[in-house]
Amino acid sequence: MTEITLSQLYRDLESRIADLENRFIRTVPEGEMISDDVIDAARAFRVLSHSEIEGYLEDRVLEVAEIALTTWDKERKPTVPLVALVGFFPMEKKKFDVSHRIHFAVAEYKKSVRNNNNGIRQEDIYKLLYPVGFLDQDIDELWLAEIDNFGQKRGDTAHSKAKQAQYTVHPNDEVRAVGTILQGLKEIDRQLTGFLSC
Repeated sequence: MTEITLSQLYRDLESRIADLENRFIRTVPEGEMISDDVIDAARAFRVLSHSEIEGYLEDRVLEVAEIALTTWDKERKPTVPLVALVGFFPMEKKKFDVSHRIHFAVAEYKKSVRNNNNGIRQEDIYKLLYPVGFLDQDIDELWLAEIDNFGQKRGDTAHSKAKQAQYTVHPNDEVRAVGTILQGLKEIDRQLTGFLSC
């Protein structure tokens, strides 16, 4: 079996995270005191990385929904994302034209992602991935806990002053957490591509 190619969106995310790491992260040996400048830079890395990860997830699921819709319109070929979307966004009116129902579901999903997504916490991940075909067993629980924790920490960082924080942001921990999140996103990216061929 050939390995599924990563999307351009994922490759762009990896590149952007590497840029942020080069710009903001200063390696600190374990046990060494961390200066305020290093902590502030690590806080910036956390917030900006979160933004890039959230943007990637939103863009990628919208891209997949659009590709699934285009495949339907051109070939009348149902895909996993399309079937899932119709299941998640049923029409209230009793119109039986399947194409109309499909377009409605995709439009509702796009609206939901653009207007209602608020981060990368567990609930946000479910709202982004379930409607395009993910099942519980498709999402690694340890990865989900990691991204949820990262999302919570980002919220704490963005909504509190550095001096009020109850913890220190360590640059090594931030790099490790983002690396773990990227590894999980790499698998999700491949699964999304695979869903389009089913």
